[in-house]
Parts: sequence; C-alpha cells; structure tokens
Amino acid sequence: MSAAALAEYLIMRPDGQQNVLHDCKFSRPPIVTANGDAIRALRAYNVDPRRPPEILNQVKEALTIKSGSREIKPKTREDALRCIEIIELFEKRENALGLRRMALSAAPNFDVIDIEGVSLSIRPDFLVGGGRGQRVGAGILRVAKAPDPEA
Repeated sequence: MSAAALAEYLIMRPDGQQNVLHDCKFSRPPIVTANGDAIRALRAYNVDPRRPPEILNQVKEALTIKSGSREIKPKTREDALRCIEIIELFEKRENALGLRRMALSAAPNFDVIDIEGVSLSIRPDFLVGGGRGQRVGAGILRVAKAPDPEA
C-alpha cells in the first residue's frame, strides 16, 4: 500500500476503506517514483546532522550535466530539470519549514503491517527526534505536481 493509499484509507468511511483495500490487494505493477533524484538528495541532506549544502550542490551539478546531454530522452531531461527546481525551492524554503532546528535521522526498515489481508509497508524518509533522543514522528517528502504560483 502506498503512502497515498494509506492517507486515503485513513480519511475514508468504512465502505470507501474497503475499496482502497481491494485496490491494494489487486494492485498494478509498481510505479516508478517521479522526482526520485531530488527526493534521494533531500533525504540524504536532511538526515546528515551537519546538513552540508555540498550534498545538494553536487546533485544539482550532476542533474545539470544530465539535462544538457543530447543522448537522453526529453522526458528524462524534463525530470532532471524538475528535480533541480525542487531542490532549489527546498533550499529557499528550508528555514520556513523549520527543518534546520529539528533532530532528523535516517529511518530504519519497519516490519510489514497486515490490515485485513493487505500488507502495508511504512517507509518514511526520515525520523524526527524529540528531547533526549526519543522518536516523536516521521517525515515523508512529497512534491506537488505543479509549483504553487503564490510561492
């Protein structure tokens, strides 16, 4: 079950929850995550206690080179440019999100949960620490399909 399906399951009434569970039992092949390069870079950056900007700069440089190559498909070029934009927007808004002051760490692989015969795998991008090293939550990085024109 994907994070989107889980979110849908949690807000639905019982009859809608049955539909979500059915769809997950008879799901389609796995979907390749869009913007994967950006998400991986942001995950690596956030779990590093020093949060060095070099992590994001190196990925942006690699994506710039990739997008400039004449040997890649237009869709791959667009994805690389979108990933650069995502990283740059994150850099501009990081302070507003309050992530700089949070104790973030890499998330372990959690055991699979079974909900009415549907295996649910929770894979947060990072854990949010509280006082004295106690875990208080998890963070999942998701990117909107289109940028917010008001941002």
